[in-house]
Amino acid sequence: MKWFFEIFIMECKRVLSYRIDFWLQFGVVVCTEIGIAYYLWSSIFESEGVTSISGMSFEQILIYYAVVPFIVRLVKSSDDFGISREIYEGGINKYIIYPVSYSATKMIERAAFSTMGILQMIVGLAFLSFFIPIRDYLTLENFVVTVAFCGVSFLLYFYMCFCLEILAFWFDSVWSLGVMLRFVTMFFGGGMIPLAMFPDTWQSVLSYTPFPYLFSMPMRIFLGQANFSEIFKGVIVTSIWVLPIAALSYFILNRGFRRYTGVGI
Repeated sequence: MKWFFEIFIMECKRVLSYRIDFWLQFGVVVCTEIGIAYYLWSSIFESEGVTSISGMSFEQILIYYAVVPFIVRLVKSSDDFGISREIYEGGINKYIIYPVSYSATKMIERAAFSTMGILQMIVGLAFLSFFIPIRDYLTLENFVVTVAFCGVSFLLYFYMCFCLEILAFWFDSVWSLGVMLRFVTMFFGGGMIPLAMFPDTWQSVLSYTPFPYLFSMPMRIFLGQANFSEIFKGVIVTSIWVLPIAALSYFILNRGFRRYTGVGI
């Protein structure tokens, strides 16, 4: 297990080596999303003349769009197309001669970035709390459970992404598949719009898919809207989806290694 910690620490150092980019780039994204959400939803509430939409007040919606980028950061990590790029360019060659699992190495690298995302989340929420009433909803228990659930969601998203990227062993480009996965997970996972605004039938159907447990469930936990039974169901459903997707990804990876020539494209 020594190699596990060495890779993790090395990747954390790499992420923090570009401190300005690490903080500034993400800060701009968060501020932009909050600004868009504020003007968009304030116009909607004002035109409709209501105080809540789908059980969410304007304040809750604003907090939703302020916090969801942090959740996305923890779950998705970064570099969605890094694995496929290594296959195309031959960068995967160095991993083949290492006495460690390629999939485990990639998971650790992305887990390190997500772990650094927790630091961003703490600092970001502390800063935003001066402008948005986040402290009215945030408790230490909810924060810890949210981060823990994001760990399960991270595994789910990693294997979904990994499964598509290693198709690069056969296809000239998997970029479109990655973009499609990103859009589908963000839309049906609650990254773009709260799932509470979906029709009840859609919400019922989606509850048996992996998507709501990527971003929507962690957000509901953060806002204190999810009880223990819902969180437990989320962990079970997510685990049920992780196992077959992980098994499929290992099968595809082994088949891909058999036909890989190591010359790059």
